[in-house]
Amino acid sequence: ILVMIPLTFCFFGPVGYWIGDLVGALLNGLHDVAGPIGFALVTALWSLLLACGMHLVLITMAFVNIMESGSDNFVLAASGLTAFATYGVLLGGFIKAKKKETKAEIGTYFIANFLGGVGEPALYGFILKYKKPLLAQIIGGFAGGLVGGIAGVTVYLGYVGGSVNNVVWAAIAAAVALIVGCVATILIGFDEDAD
Repeated sequence: ILVMIPLTFCFFGPVGYWIGDLVGALLNGLHDVAGPIGFALVTALWSLLLACGMHLVLITMAFVNIMESGSDNFVLAASGLTAFATYGVLLGGFIKAKKKETKAEIGTYFIANFLGGVGEPALYGFILKYKKPLLAQIIGGFAGGLVGGIAGVTVYLGYVGGSVNNVVWAAIAAAVALIVGCVATILIGFDEDAD
């Protein structure tokens, strides 16, 4: 403890912050240069950023955007679509699962995520545990994010704001993320015995 606490505060914390800041700057720069591709990459990779704790840098950038302009057409819009890719992966996993215990587990994760907004059980209990669902989530997230990025989906305080088209395109992008995530999970599959 005498070694690790100072080491964490003096080395690991700042290095983690710098890495997160670099990832945020790279993704923000990609969004500025390639728009929809950067948006799609954030949607696709959000779960990995979340698992590493590097999402906080991007969330900070999103809050700055909302404070300055009243909207964010990048981080919050893209990360919100990740939830729908997760719903699709869970739905696909539920359809694909053969064991009753696995179906019950996935159903619980879906309910916690969909009704409670708690995605960590799905992320750590299914997506990262079985590994292949992560690929399906990345594919679903990228597809939904690409649609949302091309359409210019923006978060105001929710997706409601601006024109009605924003809500319509957000719903379409969410549906694409969900359907592609579900189909990808069914096609890719996962090994239920991998514990």
